[in-house]
Amino acid sequence: MEVAFHSAPCLSNSLQAVGFEMDVTQLSRGRLEGTFRLGGSGKLPVLSIQTNAETDPAQPGASRSQLPGGAADHWRQHRA
Repeated sequence: MEVAFHSAPCLSNSLQAVGFEMDVTQLSRGRLEGTFRLGGSGKLPVLSIQTNAETDPAQPGASRSQLPGGAADHWRQHRA
């Protein structure tokens, strides 16, 4: 399944429609464009999100992802 989105609220609503309860906030300025893909299985869903916005939290003024215990850094190192 692949879904295009054009704003943070649109992405949040689309994710909620398939069972992912999360709020999405855009940290950069400008129009947000992207897609998310949902694959895997019911027991192990795989979610991939691609955007035109900068996603590196090391940029000046950006805050770190709110994942516990360094999980955000671990994810960045192992994403495909």
